[in-house]
Amino acid sequence: MKLYLSEITDTVKEKKIEDVPAGESFNYGATIKKSDVTATFYRAGETVSLLLKGGFEFETQCARCAADIAVETDASEEFYLFPEDKGDGVDYHYSGDHIDLAPFLNEFFVMNIPDPVFCDENCKGVCSICGIDLNDHDCNCESKISQVLEED
Repeated sequence: MKLYLSEITDTVKEKKIEDVPAGESFNYGATIKKSDVTATFYRAGETVSLLLKGGFEFETQCARCAADIAVETDASEEFYLFPEDKGDGVDYHYSGDHIDLAPFLNEFFVMNIPDPVFCDENCKGVCSICGIDLNDHDCNCESKISQVLEED
């Protein structure tokens, strides 16, 4: 999606972002499934203010037990863009007759996908010895190791 500089004025405007990178992989394999993000923008002199705000759903794996989970989150990120010829001391530039929103949308997702993500705050994870999911079953690996160490 592009914002054309001719449509960016000193009046605040909103535009729903339709081109969402569904299926694209982000932080730690998180995949965006759906989103409802709006771009709010205006120009103050040569500076363009861009606010991306909304909710999105992503799928990822639990950081403890590796179960597949879907997570919904709301987020807001603000960007200030300056003309390309204004120097290297600024983070975001624009040039030409439009601003491509794809890099800003990518950053919006990357900055707002939490890490780590757990299926449940009390997730027990998997046993580091036998690999069993400790949320579903108990194992005796800890007691077996303690028993072997006591025999030595």
